Amino acid sequence: MLPAREPDKCDESPTNELELRVYGLMRSGNHAIIEWILGLFPGEKTCFLNNVDHGQNDPYSSARKSIIGGFDSADPQQCQREAKKVLIYSYEDRKHLQKTGTPFLDSVFDPAFESSREDFLGPSLRRRDVLILRDPFNCFASRMAMIQDRGANGGMRQLPEIAQNWKALARRALQLADGHAETEMVILFNEWIRSRDYRERIASALGGQYCEANMHRISRFGGGSSFTPNRSYRRWSGGRFFHYLQQWIVPGRQHAEMLTHRWKNLRDNESFRSLFRDPEILQLSEALFGEVPGTRKFVRTIISEFKHLAQA
Repeated sequence: MLPAREPDKCDESPTNELELRVYGLMRSGNHAIIEWILGLFPGEKTCFLNNVDHGQNDPYSSARKSIIGGFDSADPQQCQREAKKVLIYSYEDRKHLQKTGTPFLDSVFDPAFESSREDFLGPSLRRRDVLILRDPFNCFASRMAMIQDRGANGGMRQLPEIAQNWKALARRALQLADGHAETEMVILFNEWIRSRDYRERIASALGGQYCEANMHRISRFGGGSSFTPNRSYRRWSGGRFFHYLQQWIVPGRQHAEMLTHRWKNLRDNESFRSLFRDPEILQLSEALFGEVPGTRKFVRTIISEFKHLAQA
């Protein structure tokens, strides 16, 4: 799933040595992975534009938040035309950011943006589109927990649409795994959490300096984990206490297992269970992630019960 391709060459001096358009559903580990990628380029000039508007919009002016590294100014528009090592801009499935009436994936790859991309961002020596995907069981569970915790601020509330968006991204990930696109890469959150070798291969593909410094901590964006204990304290404290706990109490494989068992918190929730009446979700999940422990039996039970009710 990781591309092995020589950098694309630009005729004019590039503004961005590496440009990454990152896209994925909310609660897929997007921010943790993006901040880890930034950490692969220590001491370099970098810019991350978070939650940009879809369509023909300038990512620099539409980003909700940003992380600027190596510049005197923290204003992203001040460094817009300055040469930088890495530019990252990210898209998530938020209704108010997407193009009206357009599915998430189509909204990310909007032709109007493509025609203006270089006007907004400047020329880039290398470009990669990065799809981040998490298994559906833990992604959906985290989304539901976030919606319950934050209400209207929890993002899109239409669970069936979230499931359809996940399926579209999963199909695309499988196509990319078959080598149908050389300028794109897929990062599977489950594997990224679990395998150092996988992270090292990502770092090599991006041309970065491998580093574990940003692993096992809650991201500065997205409110951290939807299942972190005492969330009100975490918001009040800025997360420092839980950053410390995760670094020392939940290392390595134990951390990975914790993040891939969270679906069990909602396995008796009817809204959550209804999402898995669609057998394609399990098929796509296992094609990409293998069997998430316990989920195959979980889905087959749900489908069997649903068929029985339909026939009654």
